[in-house]
Amino acid sequence: FESFPSFESKSITRMPSLLAMATLVSYRELTITNGITCLHLNSSSCFYLLNPQENLDRTQKYFETIFLNVPSWNGIISRIPLEDECLNALQNHDLFVYCGHGNGKEYLKSDFIRKLDCSAVVILMGCHSAKFYKYDFADPMGNVFYYLLSGCPSVVANLWGVT
Repeated sequence: FESFPSFESKSITRMPSLLAMATLVSYRELTITNGITCLHLNSSSCFYLLNPQENLDRTQKYFETIFLNVPSWNGIISRIPLEDECLNALQNHDLFVYCGHGNGKEYLKSDFIRKLDCSAVVILMGCHSAKFYKYDFADPMGNVFYYLLSGCPSVVANLWGVT
C-alpha cells in the first residue's frame, strides 16, 4: 500500500502489531513535528557487529573501512560476540548495526532480546533478517518483533536475500 499515489508525499512506517506500537510509545519520549513522530538519535553512539562468522570477506572489506573511520563508534569485527557485549551494545548505544548472515539469532537469541531494555535503533543487514517464523500454536514471530517489544525505537531489516 506504500506505493499508492495518495501516500507519495507521506512517511510510512510499518509496525507488526498495535502491541508493538503501544510498547514503543510507552518506552520512548517522542516528539511530533508537523505530524511526523521524531526520535532523537546520537549518531556518534554506535556499536557494530561485522562478519562474526568470518565468511563474508567482501562485506567486511566494504564496511570495516567505514566503521573504523568513525572514532566514536565501537564494535566487533570477525569474531563471535560475548552475550555481555551484546547486552551493553543494545542498552548503552543509540545505534546497533549487524552485518552478518540472517538476523544474528545465533548471538542475539530471542529469549535474550525479550529480557533487555533496548535503547538502540537496530539495523540488521543480513539476508532475510526481518523473517518471521510460523508456529502451529501461535502467530508468526521473529527477532524484529522481540526487539520492538524490548523497547527498541526502530528496526531496519531485510525481507529478502541481499547478496
